[in-house]
Amino acid sequence: MSESTPTSNRSPIELLLAVLGIPAGGVVQVWMDDHNAGLYRIPDDDHFAAVIGTGTLTRALMAPGRCREICQLQPSIGLLVLQEDRRANRRTDSGYPAGYGSYQVSPATEVIGDPWKDLSEFIARILEPAFTRGELIAVEPGGWHHDRSAPFVLIGATMIDGQTRLVIETQPPVTDSDIWPPSDDPEGPSIAAPLHDGTLRSCGAFAVDAVMRWGVEPWDVTVTYLDPEELPEFRD
Repeated sequence: MSESTPTSNRSPIELLLAVLGIPAGGVVQVWMDDHNAGLYRIPDDDHFAAVIGTGTLTRALMAPGRCREICQLQPSIGLLVLQEDRRANRRTDSGYPAGYGSYQVSPATEVIGDPWKDLSEFIARILEPAFTRGELIAVEPGGWHHDRSAPFVLIGATMIDGQTRLVIETQPPVTDSDIWPPSDDPEGPSIAAPLHDGTLRSCGAFAVDAVMRWGVEPWDVTVTYLDPEELPEFRD
């Protein structure tokens, strides 16, 4: 998928649509298609990471009720563009403009800091805004298609006995974990806890503990935003 951006006195720049990964370790992976991905270093990583996951960026539909955030990319000149979803508010909670941000990127040659910690903190940060929008989130391998057989961590909020509670589950089931409880359920364990800052942070740790067992790196996964009202399995 592609579109052209006109520039003065120059030929239009062809921008490719790409699914965004999760910023971790100073890098981000993007998928032009399921067999063509690039790992890039983001110079202004703080600003870039601050707008991803806020619900303000353009998304693409992966399957009914399932969306992922996307960017526009021209690898030959190292240009990555984030565009605002016109249905969203124009500014994030941090005050950054959500749309029309362009970034000069280059192929990643090193990882900075602790990317697993970055992944955990990112997941914890995006949860409450997603719940406010009425969404669930799923951490899954990145790409353009939803694969029902792929591993996932699913996190949502629901009312149980008049109290808002976090619910987190994963597939395949986690075994020999220090934090996931043992379970005989072939569908894997499902954990519910009151929703507050501490449990939101814990969700990041639970997610990372599961993802580390998938044989992937932190930048190999992305977030799928789920609308329960549009999911076939919730309507059946």
